Amino acid sequence: KLVYAHFGYQIPRTVEGQSGIGISVSKSQLLPGDLVIFHKSGKVYHVALYIGNNKVIHAGTTKTGIVVARLWSDPQFYRRVIY
Repeated sequence: KLVYAHFGYQIPRTVEGQSGIGISVSKSQLLPGDLVIFHKSGKVYHVALYIGNNKVIHAGTTKTGIVVARLWSDPQFYRRVIY
């Protein structure tokens, strides 16, 4: 949300809200800035920002803070907000 706000875009605060904005894209179509939405049993629970090279940036734990990580394999779908 803060990254998008920095560039003048307002998006919902919650993962539930973010999961419904923009357009759906496939994993092979991911571009830096796309949202990666994680879900389990039909419920969304986490969002990350794709930064390219099969990597994302996301809020980890209170101990790790903001983390750059490889795109992991939990069930996910992808949203493009800027198009």
